[in-house]
Amino acid sequence: MSRGNFYRRPASDSQPPADSPEGRDIGANDHLVPGGQPHIRNRPVKRQAVPAPPPRPEYGGVMAHGVWTEAADRAQAQDPGSETARERLTIAAPSMRGMQHVIPPPPAPIPVIITEVPGGTQRLNTGAFLRYQVPALGSPPVRIAGRDPARTMLAVLNEDSEYAMRLALFPGDLAADAGGTTGLAVGGALLPAAMGSYLRLRTQSEVFATTTDSSNTAYLSVIIEYEIEAGPR
Repeated sequence: MSRGNFYRRPASDSQPPADSPEGRDIGANDHLVPGGQPHIRNRPVKRQAVPAPPPRPEYGGVMAHGVWTEAADRAQAQDPGSETARERLTIAAPSMRGMQHVIPPPPAPIPVIITEVPGGTQRLNTGAFLRYQVPALGSPPVRIAGRDPARTMLAVLNEDSEYAMRLALFPGDLAADAGGTTGLAVGGALLPAAMGSYLRLRTQSEVFATTTDSSNTAYLSVIIEYEIEAGPR
């Protein structure tokens, strides 16, 4: 062997121990490598279930809804031929499966007619029943009805069977005829004698009456219908 040459020891195939400094340098220790096995492990913990109270006894009273309980399952498995809880519940509360719910036909609609606006005061129909002695022609006429916006009807009946009457809206229309004609007035409408029924007048103005005879009076029956407020609804 010449000077300057030295002998190199051949490398060994075996690796140093993992826990040695040489092993840590070459990465033989898995504890220091990311993703390696942890060197400190936690003790395994047993998963515990949430404690549950004991089940309540089976209810078989009037309000039992017929659900098949676990007790019925166990009884059916132990003795299939006995009267199990399922059979008892089936007798007490039969199943509704297969039954159709029949919807009754809707009721016939009732027509509704609104006659008054909701709210406000309630109206009341009332009336007055009067009797007047109508003066003779040429005397001041009698007013049998006044001006009333609430009046809905005025009915008159001449009770006399001999003397007729005349009606007018103004007293001047019932004055005696200035031309000298006996038994005639200036205006107005004739109300005959011996009437069999009432004459209905739908007027809300004043009405005056007098007879057609210049010396005799007669009686007149009057019916007045009108509305008044009866208070809140």
